[in-house]
Amino acid sequence: NQRGYSAGARPGGRRQYTAEKLTGDVAALIELTGGPVHLVGHDWGAAIAWSTAATRPELVRTLTSVSVPHPGAFLKSMVVGSQGLHSYYMGIFQLPKVGEWFARLAMPRSGMTPEALAASRAGVLDTPALTTAMNWYRALPFTRPSTAFTPVRRPTTHIWSDGDIALVRKGALLTEKYVEAPYRLEIVEGANHWLPDTHPELLARLITERAAP
Repeated sequence: NQRGYSAGARPGGRRQYTAEKLTGDVAALIELTGGPVHLVGHDWGAAIAWSTAATRPELVRTLTSVSVPHPGAFLKSMVVGSQGLHSYYMGIFQLPKVGEWFARLAMPRSGMTPEALAASRAGVLDTPALTTAMNWYRALPFTRPSTAFTPVRRPTTHIWSDGDIALVRKGALLTEKYVEAPYRLEIVEGANHWLPDTHPELLARLITERAAP
């Protein structure tokens, strides 16, 4: 239901999808509910959860990130690891129409469950939401990098699967350097990128353990 995906929130233009604006959406929702909250995110949701916890710590009690590491760890793993080779698709996604074509081609081959793929087709891939959803990637050149290496100072669990085709082990291992609070890394062996769909019980347990007093 975040901007670009929700039918009621699809502003035009790449600049409407910078990390600052996406983080602002999460912060506004937390403030509306009265926060602070136990914040959980997967994939892009994890990236924005990291940003929220780093820049608006007063709104976050604990953080559980799934798949995507701290942005500083991600960027460093592109230099000292093989993450850059696994992130080639981000460049393709910058290209109008070509990016949409590639997304429709690649997503069915990414390991999604049939049920998740069907929901993705109905909600995004085969709808006008695909272009606005891809603006999350296309806004990257307009996102200020100044907070990318800001540490998180809230209790954090990072969950990564060793079968993830998009995110390498190096980023998961480096993430600890960017958390100045109790931290846990959980590596799920034999699992792909789509942990919320393939391992929901495991995620529920790890989230509950992190949120426990």
